Amino acid sequence: MQSSEVLRKMSLFSELSDPEIARIRSLGRVRRYPARSVVVGQGDETHDLFQIVYGRLSVLGADASGDEVVLSIMGPGEVFGELAVLDGEPRSASVATLELCELFVLEGLAFQQLLREMPALALGLMKVMARRIRHLTDRAKDVSLLDVESRLAKVVLALAARFGERTHPSRTTISLKLSQQDLAGMVGATRELVNRRLRGWTERGIAEHVGGELTIRDERVLRGLAGGLELSEETRG
Repeated sequence: MQSSEVLRKMSLFSELSDPEIARIRSLGRVRRYPARSVVVGQGDETHDLFQIVYGRLSVLGADASGDEVVLSIMGPGEVFGELAVLDGEPRSASVATLELCELFVLEGLAFQQLLREMPALALGLMKVMARRIRHLTDRAKDVSLLDVESRLAKVVLALAARFGERTHPSRTTISLKLSQQDLAGMVGATRELVNRRLRGWTERGIAEHVGGELTIRDERVLRGLAGGLELSEETRG
């Protein structure tokens, strides 16, 4: 790690003083992980805290049959592993790299001591966890109140906001390779239902999923679907 500014850009450390950043940097270490490698496994009894310097990772949970499903995607600046640090329990989910990643790692006991010494760090962690709770609350509401198509539209738009690239004035391509099973895990639906919705979107020119790559072709209609509204041809213009 070449500069403390890398740490300062992470939301967890953004409010800390220069001496506090320097102390954290001295206690942590940088690790590189190749693509498609497991960083932590569900049930592991490890307690390190991880901050993503660069690269993208998937959060995986096991379903009732033991198969892993994608719960979310994380990118630079995000933090994971805080629950095991705080309660000492086994990992609640697996995290695996989607590409080459560099992570800043703090040993759990060292991080707990830092929390005692640095109120701003403790507040930063509370904000991270509050955002996590809000996300989980929104997801639970979506599963309860929205149909599969609306949930899928919301997930695709969220992925586009974080990882999308404008490849044409009217098109956005999501620079992640995601299978229909990955999307189904994030939506909380079966792969068959997601496949059916994606086929319908392709036929209607809304979006397409080819070779694991998602491209949005009509964002206005997709936003209407995400809100549970079907836009008419007149509205679409």
